[in-house]
Amino acid sequence: MARMNTDILGISELKWTGMGEFNSDDSYISYCGQESLRRNGVAIMVNKRAHKAVLGGNLKNNRMISVHFQGKPFNITVIQVYALTSNAEEAEVEWFYEDLQDLLELTHKKDVIFIIGDWNGKVGSQETPGVTGKFGLGVQNEAGQRLTEFCFIDYAKAFDFVDHNKLWKILKEMGIPDHLTCLLRNLYAGQEAKVRNGHATTDSFQIGKGVRQGCILSPCLFNLYAEYIMRNCGRDEAQAGIKIVERNINSLRYADDTTLMAENKEELKNLMMKVKDKSEKIGLKLNIQKTKIMVSGPITSWQIDVKTVTDFILGGSKISADADCSHQIKRGLLLGRKVMTNLDSILKTRDITLPTKVQLVKGMVFPVVMYGCESLTIKKAEC
Repeated sequence: MARMNTDILGISELKWTGMGEFNSDDSYISYCGQESLRRNGVAIMVNKRAHKAVLGGNLKNNRMISVHFQGKPFNITVIQVYALTSNAEEAEVEWFYEDLQDLLELTHKKDVIFIIGDWNGKVGSQETPGVTGKFGLGVQNEAGQRLTEFCFIDYAKAFDFVDHNKLWKILKEMGIPDHLTCLLRNLYAGQEAKVRNGHATTDSFQIGKGVRQGCILSPCLFNLYAEYIMRNCGRDEAQAGIKIVERNINSLRYADDTTLMAENKEELKNLMMKVKDKSEKIGLKLNIQKTKIMVSGPITSWQIDVKTVTDFILGGSKISADADCSHQIKRGLLLGRKVMTNLDSILKTRDITLPTKVQLVKGMVFPVVMYGCESLTIKKAEC
């Protein structure tokens, strides 16, 4: 450690048995191994100078431990891990990540967290400065695909660019009966519009694109339009995506908002480019300013100028790359406070009875604060 000028050193695949901590020469060592087998252990070694800042630690198991350090302006928690190899049983891998999540939840909220060690993962052949080094490169394995990547797609004026002629062809390919398609064609046939400019209006012109605003059929027609795009992008269970109950899910859609999902950046990039190409063929264009990418690391070339973000508002809920629901909870409370401020004059007046005021709060404030709460994961520390 002195030769390499290192204050804190993590050790994986330790051969010691048992667990504990002790001082050796000028170093403090915290370790955890198996009870009898001399393998899979982990340890954190700290030099004499850094030992003065040690506040404690957590000897979780023979795969992970943590040491808590006093620092300025924030304290620091260092977690050393030794992940299972790709040959391990899937249940054991899930237990490893559940234990790691438990260890993270025990960490102080304001701590700066460093997770170091051997993940037994290969992320691919491309090195990303500051994210991956040469020892993580190689043929990508399952351990290198654990992080989930998202692409939030927004179409430019999606409902206004549905091409009628292409829509009828898509309905036929999607298996809609001919007599229903004929009824829809008659509904949209012969549509004309005029544009008012000041006190004058233009000549009438034919409308060949767009679904009708306020029509109950319009969302269904657009959903079929969007479904056609995803089917032509190879959307089936054999394709890449996130595994949920033995099925691969690679897209979530609500109206014209589409979320693409994959377990690595290259798969997400390929899926996004396919969606872009198929969309343009039937008249829909991506709104690049509103399309966002949320990934674990940067991609050097997306072929289109798309912004990478760490969080995104989807359907009124805030989704963050670290999967921390506290961001959405704080956002809901702030929005609820804003509604309360707007109701301030009404709530303070004596012309309205207290039961009516309570109903106003329940009907206008509570829905804003509790929006999306069914999908929130509350930590024990937040209760």
